[in-house]
Formats: sequence, C-alpha cells, structure tokens
Amino acid sequence: MDMNLAYYEATLVHLASKGFVVQSQTDDHHNSGQLVFHRKTARCDLAQECSLSFEALSYPDGHDDFYLEIIKMGRMRSFSFPLDSWKYHANRIEFKYRDDPETGLGLALTIDLT
Repeated sequence: MDMNLAYYEATLVHLASKGFVVQSQTDDHHNSGQLVFHRKTARCDLAQECSLSFEALSYPDGHDDFYLEIIKMGRMRSFSFPLDSWKYHANRIEFKYRDDPETGLGLALTIDLT
C-alpha cells in the first residue's frame, strides 16, 4: 500500500472512531525564505492508557515522510521514529519500521483497538 496523506487522514478518522481523542496541528518550516516542509502532527490519546504522536512531513518535491512517537502505552514509550508503512483494520492498527531495506528486518508494532 502506498503511504500518503489521504491514508494518514483516514487513519486519524479511524482512530477517532475507536475512542481516541485526536488533536491535530499544522506548521510550515522555512529556511532562508524557502519552504523546507509542511508538517501535520496529530496527538492521539485513549484515556490514560495510550498516547501517540503521528506525524506527516510533506516536501516541496511531492514526497511525504511519516513518523510515530509512542508517548505512552502502558509503561512503554519511544522517541519518534520513521515509519515504513502502517495499516489499520477494524480491531487493530499495525505500524512498521524497517531498519534494513535489504533484509526487511525491523520493528512491527500492533495496537489492539478493541
């Protein structure tokens, strides 16, 4: 699946339908008057148990990068990391980060949405 801004927005709608409170903000980053990237950040909270920051960076050349930070998930948290892909289902969402493009080895994180 091609990860793009439309799917990012659809994912936020899906998280909200599962009880997450989604707060979004946008900002532009410039260097010497030139747009470097446009950032969309969504803070996604589910009561006291889960808090994520899901971010999309859009560049002037047309490509997008996506990041996930686990602010709190039980006793776990993480720094922001670049996402290779993600996919939402009715009862879960899977985030994937691949460290090595040659082997495909990396991290996969599944959040239960039931």
